[in-house]
Amino acid sequence: QSRSSAASDVYKRQELGVRVQVNSDAHYPERINNARAEALAALKKAGFTSVVEWHDRKWEDTGISVPR
Repeated sequence: QSRSSAASDVYKRQELGVRVQVNSDAHYPERINNARAEALAALKKAGFTSVVEWHDRKWEDTGISVPR
């Protein structure tokens, strides 16, 4: 998928109300959440205002805040 096509897909999903989750599949503990801030920043730039996170055995919408 080309870069512009991938970006277009993200915008379509956001417009349709598709919820997103940011996670990591690290095989080393020190790499857990590597690039999370960058992923959240990209989602915010694409127009997303929240992501879903698993808390207390249920999905919750969490506002995107990007650390500086």
